[in-house]
Amino acid sequence: MTSLKPNHSDMINDYIKNAKDGKVGHYMITVSRDGESPVRSIISFDNVEQAVEGYEIYQDAGFAKEYLTVSLYQPSGMITTKVLKRNHAGDPSFVRQNYIDTVEALHLVKDKLNKEDYENLCIKIVTSFAKDNWRFNPDRFLKQLEIERDI
Repeated sequence: MTSLKPNHSDMINDYIKNAKDGKVGHYMITVSRDGESPVRSIISFDNVEQAVEGYEIYQDAGFAKEYLTVSLYQPSGMITTKVLKRNHAGDPSFVRQNYIDTVEALHLVKDKLNKEDYENLCIKIVTSFAKDNWRFNPDRFLKQLEIERDI
């Protein structure tokens, strides 16, 4: 497990101070799980469009047990925060091991199928996984399957 970086608190405090002094020209997003401190991630953006797109990507609690807190810091000093709570009734899950197991299973049948059938099977699976979860990386998945195609 990755340990949290204590200097993240200093980075946030410096950003807030510099924003008040008008010395900030970039945008910043912070992400924390379940109220952890300091924040887990800090992402910097050069312009408002990229920052808003980055902020809007976060739609669920992700790997947090209870909730994910996402904050957008703006050069004006404005801070927008959203708290994304886990749906305890059951939500789509991103279980990395499921994808690893699928890659291993596909490698087992690769030599039993012709190249076109194998690639079509893999593309069908990758498009299904990509629809199910926004965290899924289809390009990395195809690379692991040794398929050089774009979706």
